[in-house]
Amino acid sequence: MEAASAKDEWAALIAAAHLRAKRPLKARRMLEAMAKGQGASNGDRRRTALLRAALLLELGDPNGALATLASPGPVDRSGVDLHTLRGRAYLAVGQVDDAIVELESA
Repeated sequence: MEAASAKDEWAALIAAAHLRAKRPLKARRMLEAMAKGQGASNGDRRRTALLRAALLLELGDPNGALATLASPGPVDRSGVDLHTLRGRAYLAVGQVDDAIVELESA
């Protein structure tokens, strides 16, 4: 593993830990630092997009999370994390039927 990739993976893990510990501002700082590194692989960009969506949910912006998850690019259209985040965001905006579809797909 090259050094830049290892550093990005470490930063993503720390950001995820801050999110789980309910420290969204620290997670945001980690994500902002990751965004400055432009050479990330598709996997790193996907992980960053998922973390960004989770952060937006934590900060009370489910529409922003949905927009992040709907943007073309590194976010795959499948995967448990993606469907779970979408389901949580749909629940937060009151779209229960859409949430059920996403959560059942997870």
